[in-house]
Order: sequence, then C-alpha cells, then structure tokens
Amino acid sequence: MKMSHLYIFLPGLLLLGCSGGSSTSNKFEVLTNKVEYHVVDGMKKDVVLRSNRDNVTFSFVDKSQAPISEFKNGNILVFRTSEALSSKQEVTVLATDEEGKQSDPLTLTFITTSSAGTETIDILKTGINDAEEGLTRSFSLNNNGDVIDPYGNVWAEESDTKLNEIQSYQDAYYAKCEILRISNKDSNWRLPTRDEALNLIDFSKTSGSSMLDDTFSDRNQTYTWIQSDLTANDKYLVSFNNALIAKVSVFDTQQNYTSKCINAPLPTNIHLVSTDRYTEYTHDFTTGLQWSPIVEQKRLVDDINQTASEYCASYNGEAGWRVPNINELRSIVEDDIVSAFITNGTTVLISSTPYNDSNLSAKSANYAMYLVEDGTIAFGAQYVDELYGITCVKNRE
Repeated sequence: MKMSHLYIFLPGLLLLGCSGGSSTSNKFEVLTNKVEYHVVDGMKKDVVLRSNRDNVTFSFVDKSQAPISEFKNGNILVFRTSEALSSKQEVTVLATDEEGKQSDPLTLTFITTSSAGTETIDILKTGINDAEEGLTRSFSLNNNGDVIDPYGNVWAEESDTKLNEIQSYQDAYYAKCEILRISNKDSNWRLPTRDEALNLIDFSKTSGSSMLDDTFSDRNQTYTWIQSDLTANDKYLVSFNNALIAKVSVFDTQQNYTSKCINAPLPTNIHLVSTDRYTEYTHDFTTGLQWSPIVEQKRLVDDINQTASEYCASYNGEAGWRVPNINELRSIVEDDIVSAFITNGTTVLISSTPYNDSNLSAKSANYAMYLVEDGTIAFGAQYVDELYGITCVKNRE
C-alpha cells in the first residue's frame, strides 16, 4: 500500500522515535486498551489484542468459555453473542512466544445488553461537507478566561510550554494539571484523551499552521501531551498542526511539548458499538450512526469510475448513505472500535473533508484515516485519484 502522505508532517519528531515503544514491565503480557466490552445482544464485537513481545500467537485458556471465533489477522479476537449467552461473560486469553513460553493470562469481560439507552452524542462538524448533520463548532470563554468547548469541557486558559525535560504524560500532568487541582480544589483536572484533544482541531483550517480555534490564546502551540493508550510510560502527543498522533522515544529540544489540561464532566454513557452478524453493518448506538462494510483499497468499484460520493449515494440501493467527514470517521475508533474495521494490513479510509494544505500540489486531496492492523490510527492526506478504502455512513433508522 502507498502511504506516502502519512508521516511527512512531523519532521524531527516521528523520525526520532525510531527505537519503538515497549512496556516497562518485564512480565510477558497480553495488552489491550480495555478489559470490559459492551455488546448488543445478537451482534458481535472485535477486540484488538497486543503483546509486549514480538511474534506471538494468542489462544484461549478455555475455548468453551464463550461464543468466540478464532483469532483473525493474528491479534483480533471476535466475540459473537447468542441467545444462550449470559448477560456477563469472561474470556481468558494468553500469548505464546516463539520459544513456547506463555504470558500471564488476561481476562476480558463482555457484557451483553439488549438496549443502548436514549442519550446520543453528536459528532462535531468539520465545516465542510457535513450533510447538515452534527454539532456546530463553538468555543467560548468563562469568567476565569478558560475555554469551553462544544461538549461543555473546560480547557485551562493557557498551556505550559516545556521542552525535553517533560518526557512523559505523567510529568506533563504534574507540571500543570496537578497544580490546577490543588489551587482550584477541583479533582477533575487532567490531561486529555486522544479524542478530546483532536476535538479541538478545526479540520477546515490549513494544515501546517495552527488548527486550533482562535478562542485559544495559546493556539500557536505545536504538540500537547495526551493520555497513553496502553502503558503509563508510553509517550503520546497530538499535533495541533496536522492532527497526527505521535508516539516518541527520543525528544527534539527544538519542539514545544505542552501540557493542556481539561476539566471534563463525568461521562453519562458508554460508547456502544456492535456489528450485525448477518448484514455486517456496524451500529454505533452512542452517536446514532450506522456504517457500511469497507470496500478496501478501491476507488474503482465494479470497474466503473466511481468516486466515494457516488458509491455511497447509491450504496445497496438504500437512501441516506454518504461519505463521512473526518470527525465521524474518528468517532468509530474510540475505545479501540477500530478493530471492527481492520482487514489485512493497513486500510486507508477516505473522508469527505478536504485536506487544506498550501504545500500540496494542485491535485485535490481529502483527509483520510489510516487504520493499521495493530489497532493504531493516524490521519493524513489522500489524493482523490489514488486508491483508498470506502465506508459509508448514515443515521440509524
């Protein structure tokens, strides 16, 4: 697959992190972002598993524990519900390395629900090609000068700019967020998650310059620390210049790594996404969106010169399907839901959001989301005359 546009946007950062990330623990472990998953009755859930050792195979401690399928693509567990399934089911998994040594077992819990509740979360508009759907971007200031985002989260007035002495998100937290907790006597201040930080980005702005809303007085900052996905010592940053998530192990003292703190209300619902076992449509009960299966690595469908918009407009002969904007694509990978879309290797999913970058050629490009088979994601440009994967979206009926 051609991925020429993916990592060109972080010179001096991604290229420095060549040694790769690994867990600080010496124990042989199975790793996953969560250990508890909610599945709608009659549907299925894919779970991404990893290990802190290379070249491992996964297996079940007791294959009769639950209705589960074999691992597909090496590290993805497919859990399928059935009428006989109890409301709560545990599955224990372990990894075996090339020498036959086994990891500590990891127990995953699947909770079956017949209903997703009534509350939904709107997805942010990108400003372009939103089909009149979604939440309009609006930021305001409170009496303290802090910024209120469209979801009601409070962002500290100014981030602290640090250099390479802040080399983990724990250090970044203590450099700013802990001070806010103590001074304001409010225990909710913390570093943002990946998705919270990406919600600050205005994808209609030009990539390569600040894509933060102008409400932020510190909008010209470059990178902000975010919570780690897996281990407490992983080092993750979000770039406010191009929306890429960077994992680094060597630090460039010329870059500004900042601590941007959020005070967010406690969530009132879970992100509930399940895939129909028969139609393969993926239903997101939290956002109210429905997703079609991926047409992988194809712009030409059935040998007809069909663009993504034309393909989705006539998808399966049903009305209402469209190409998702980049924020809608982001929503489906929260809590590692990316696994429901992983096939073989890396998939490039095109969005309807134009990629605005004055450094690109005259060729037209859209934002794309890159799904890698280990469950990670990245964002970048994809020229519209190149190959890409397509998934269509519409409001659930």
